[in-house]
Amino acid sequence: MAYVGREPVKGEVIILNSFESQFNGTLQRFTLQRTVNGSVEDFYPAQTHQLLVSLGGVIQKPDPTGNQGFKIEYNEIVFAVAPMAGLNCFVVSYGH
Repeated sequence: MAYVGREPVKGEVIILNSFESQFNGTLQRFTLQRTVNGSVEDFYPAQTHQLLVSLGGVIQKPDPTGNQGFKIEYNEIVFAVAPMAGLNCFVVSYGH
C-alpha cells in the first residue's frame, strides 16, 4: 500500500498516564509514565515525533527544538508554553 509521507512504524500503541493534574500555568516539564500490569514505570520515547499529544483538545506540534508545541528529553515532555490549570491532555505513543 502506498503512503503519503513516511510509512507508519509497526509497534505498540500506548496511552501514557495522565499528568494534567500538575498543570498550573508555570510548569512546562512533565514526566512520562505508563502503567503495565498495575506497576507504574517511566516511559522513554525514541523520538519526539512518535508521540501524539492533545492539549486542551488541540493536537500539539512535535518540535525537537522546543520552540513550538513540545519536545522530549529522556522521559520528560517539555511544552513550549506552560499549560494552564484545568486543561485536558492525553499522550499516545505509537510505533515504539
